[in-house]
Amino acid sequence: MQSKRAWIQHAVSPSFEAIHFSITKDNAWHTLTSSADGYVTFSGNASGVILEVSSGGSGFIDSRALARRHIIPVPKGQPFSYLVSPDSTVDTLQLIPMRTED
Repeated sequence: MQSKRAWIQHAVSPSFEAIHFSITKDNAWHTLTSSADGYVTFSGNASGVILEVSSGGSGFIDSRALARRHIIPVPKGQPFSYLVSPDSTVDTLQLIPMRTED
């Protein structure tokens, strides 16, 4: 059993070694699976981006290309979905894993 302090530190302390997922930029839904506990992020310019786990998510659709950063928490093994417009300036989503040690 993990202490409350250790659990909270794990939940709020990302590592700095990002895992990159190549994305398809076509305004359609695609699904990936998280390979670690962490945060999936989109950081770039696009007129449409939605990141979603189950029925909740983070995103925007806008007719003007805007700089955006979207972050969703995901546990290891969790499928997550994304939709990215073709005008995106980035070709990857990043998974920022949680630290596994103090």
